Amino acid sequence: MTQLALRHFAGTLWKVVKATLMVTGLVTLIAWEVDTFSQPRRAAPVAAQQDPLPVLDAVQPARLAAETLAMADPSDRSLAAQAAEHKRVAIYLARKYRVATDATGEIVAATYRIGKELGVDPFLILAVMAIESRMNPFAESGMGAVGLMQVIPKYHLDKFEELGGPEAVLNPSANIRVGAMILKDAIQRFGGLETGLKAYSGATGDDFGYAGKVLAERDRLRAAAGLVNVAPAAAAPVRVEARPAAHVLEPADEEA
Repeated sequence: MTQLALRHFAGTLWKVVKATLMVTGLVTLIAWEVDTFSQPRRAAPVAAQQDPLPVLDAVQPARLAAETLAMADPSDRSLAAQAAEHKRVAIYLARKYRVATDATGEIVAATYRIGKELGVDPFLILAVMAIESRMNPFAESGMGAVGLMQVIPKYHLDKFEELGGPEAVLNPSANIRVGAMILKDAIQRFGGLETGLKAYSGATGDDFGYAGKVLAERDRLRAAAGLVNVAPAAAAPVRVEARPAAHVLEPADEEA
């Protein structure tokens, strides 16, 4: 066999081997893909159940304790429905007042619980704190009113005594509770929502639209919760005069 024939035979043999390797590789790849996609996919691991409203880890002493979602009678609404309602309200407040949703979620949960315990509409309580502090747990006025409900602690030491003393005014849950107690007392003493809100605002004459603002915000909160279909109320006139904080209201037994 000549050298030229040997080279031709070697070249032909290499082409055959190369083609065989390519075919084998292609068959192997196809078999792997068929095997992979024919097997049932594994379900993703179920993440640990998370609370729908994470706990607000605020600066001490204003850390808000975790609140239960069971605010209403279970026979009236399911816990899932309550949680969904809380979430809608929390999102509304967070967006409108530029507060973290985690924070407003905890505030809403605390307000529902406290409102139920005291017999005060939680939407009214939330509306008051929205107008008073714009949902800021650390808000403080020039008159010494502090927290979400803008309570002046020196006038309500007895109410704070069981909640940790005057320092508890910066605890959102304690502040909401005391503010709701003052609000309930004002409504009862002055015979109605508007007059009670006027008293809560500390106004002795014109309240500069305070009661109207609170009631309009209450209606918007109820609409956000999905309970009623309420059109947003027109904005009340802006106050131009300073007022003493509502919470200067003294206990009934101290009246002259």
